[in-house]
Amino acid sequence: TVLGIDYYDGDVDARYTTAPRQHAAQTSSAAYFQNTTALSDAWALTLGARSQRMEQSASQDAGFFPAMEGDATRRRNAWDLGASYGGQGWRAYGKVGTTFRFPNADELFGFNPFLGVPVFAGDLKPQHGTVAELGGSLTAGPVQGRASLYSMSLKDEIGYDGALGANVNFDPTRRQGLEAEVDWRVAERLKAKLAYAYTDAEFRSGPYDGNRIPLVPRNKATLRLNWDAGRAGSYTAMANYVGARRYSGDYDNVRGMLAGYTTLDLQAAWNLQPWTVTARLLNAFDKRYAPYAGYSPWIADHYYYPADGRSFVLSARYDFK
Repeated sequence: TVLGIDYYDGDVDARYTTAPRQHAAQTSSAAYFQNTTALSDAWALTLGARSQRMEQSASQDAGFFPAMEGDATRRRNAWDLGASYGGQGWRAYGKVGTTFRFPNADELFGFNPFLGVPVFAGDLKPQHGTVAELGGSLTAGPVQGRASLYSMSLKDEIGYDGALGANVNFDPTRRQGLEAEVDWRVAERLKAKLAYAYTDAEFRSGPYDGNRIPLVPRNKATLRLNWDAGRAGSYTAMANYVGARRYSGDYDNVRGMLAGYTTLDLQAAWNLQPWTVTARLLNAFDKRYAPYAGYSPWIADHYYYPADGRSFVLSARYDFK
């Protein structure tokens, strides 16, 4: 049995030469426990719970716009219950529980396009819901596999509404899908890993009932190859695929699809005791894509946040003896 408490206090003070000063503060305190009981060599039960309290505030000095200030205090509880059964080289499990997420501090800032003034989203509620999951793992020689099916029903999911210029709480939503991973030791020094996730995310009531939730791809996949060349270093290649998504703010699902993308990252590391040198080439093919994009009714057009192009990072670490 694990018992614990955690406490976090964060503060940001943003000062600009061309815009009003902004300030945000956030204090979180929580208590939790988790118990695992082995009923036999094969059966095990788990039970956990968490209670968290969040205090948040945000303000903006007067400048081009009127001053803004607000604060909110929220509390949420969650629990989970699970069971697992395993044998030689395999394991199956099932669990149910609840979940929640408080808004991040930056999600509390908004802008009223009708009045042209900043606003504080003090009425933004924590999202919460129920989760159920079934899954298992299997080891067969050099291959290890894991898979799970899940369903999560949320209330008050937090998301951005471009028409209002602020984050809002959605009508009830549901996310369900499949996640799978396969690890294969191709040779003594060569390993491959394939991960895939299928997600069906949609509104389950309200004016958008049955529509897809914006910015959630149905398909995501990662392929990773790692070669350990011993004294010659270790080398990794990782391909990432993200499928097409609905644009942010397109709750009616009528603005087309934001294109999916595939990127390749390369990494090499050399252990030159006491030095370790690492080189990374990110987005090796200089793919032009946007991980985030939306539709704005105020400009009657789409807008994009482009990703970084090809970039190179070199780092070195020295270990003192």
